[in-house]
Amino acid sequence: MCTGKYVKVNNPLSTGNYQSCDIDCHTQCVGGCNEPNSALHCMDCENHKFYFSESRFNCIESCGELPLTELDLKGDFTVRTGEITVEGQTYKGFMDGERICRLCHEECAFGCVGITNKDCINTDMVNDPENMGCKTVQVSGSQIS
Repeated sequence: MCTGKYVKVNNPLSTGNYQSCDIDCHTQCVGGCNEPNSALHCMDCENHKFYFSESRFNCIESCGELPLTELDLKGDFTVRTGEITVEGQTYKGFMDGERICRLCHEECAFGCVGITNKDCINTDMVNDPENMGCKTVQVSGSQIS
């Protein structure tokens, strides 16, 4: 008999004398979980990971169709940044890899290329490089949060 947060699961090794118990994981989890039906407590994700802190992620179906933003500041590169919707809430975020998205710093108004307040970008970095994409304070191209 399974107790606590564990439920009986089918296992090829189960017999009349031996039953397997496990946590009933969220549908986005792969490889197990630590809490029942929680996309925040998965070992790995079926689809995409949304990192809302340095090491904590939420398994989500998709980071969404973030627009490809081309930047020509300190070298040519492209980044996918914009709004990411997770469980009905919208955040500013960016793609960090193929199936990983991360939360921008709360000071970023448009999007970002990293997680700090110095990684914010604006909608037109090429023609307006002094606008650092901050929501509030901007001083001579540097940011204060």
